[in-house]
Amino acid sequence: MDIKTVRQRLSNLKKGWRGIDPFSLQFRLTVGATLVSILGIGSVGMWTTWKTQQILVGSYKQSIQAISDRFPQDVELYSDMLPMSEALQRAVDARTLPNLMVVVTDDAGQMIVQTTDMRQREDISTVIATLPAVPEPAIYEASDRYIILSKVPLVIESNNLGTLYVAQDITTAHTMFWAVIRNLAIGSLLAMVAIAIGIALYVKRSLQLLRQMNQLTTTLSVEDLDKAQTQLRYAPTEVRELVQTCKQMLAKLSESLEQQRRFVSDVSHELRTPLTVVHGYIQSTCAVAPT
Repeated sequence: MDIKTVRQRLSNLKKGWRGIDPFSLQFRLTVGATLVSILGIGSVGMWTTWKTQQILVGSYKQSIQAISDRFPQDVELYSDMLPMSEALQRAVDARTLPNLMVVVTDDAGQMIVQTTDMRQREDISTVIATLPAVPEPAIYEASDRYIILSKVPLVIESNNLGTLYVAQDITTAHTMFWAVIRNLAIGSLLAMVAIAIGIALYVKRSLQLLRQMNQLTTTLSVEDLDKAQTQLRYAPTEVRELVQTCKQMLAKLSESLEQQRRFVSDVSHELRTPLTVVHGYIQSTCAVAPT
């Protein structure tokens, strides 16, 4: 593509933008319908994102809450057969899952037992140190990782053994979730553009009959008033009614002009005989008048 072609296309584009009338019915209908569509799609997208995030995070919170609630019972079960320290470790190991961390500390904050795989410990150590005891799990961000963490007192047979920490690393799920949301946003944006183009074409086609009427009225002569024809196929009801009204108006105007022509013709015919007599009389009078 050469520079001349590019300049020509840019010139045509500028002319097209200059030809847009912000006060036209087509522009208003197109913008209004497009804005309503964008608001509708945007609202649904935002609600879907919020609801999906709530479901995703809620499922992890329920899992951690279940582990926190079940853990004291597991310790009591193992403590009937093992010393308390071993019972705690056995309960921790029984609840070990991928990306899951279970830690028990004493009242001084010293770690008593912990998950065997402690690869996540360094990432959430700062969060554990500052997290207050909460009845329900909460999501936190630490070292570019997203963690759902629960911190509750560990009470066994009315004895407070310390604090139970249950943490779930959801970084992978969080990243995948927002990747899906980005793809959804891109798809929604493309859908909005397609909808805007579709609305513009539909409105333009719906109002095409009005443009035809405008062109017809600018080129219509007095002799062709009763011959004005427009295509009403696929036209909206309101436009069709307007066209029918205009046709009736043109028909009445043509009939009125025809009556005016007949009146003028009749008057001319009626006045022709007297004028002829008067003209003949004047000529005869002039002929016999003395010179």
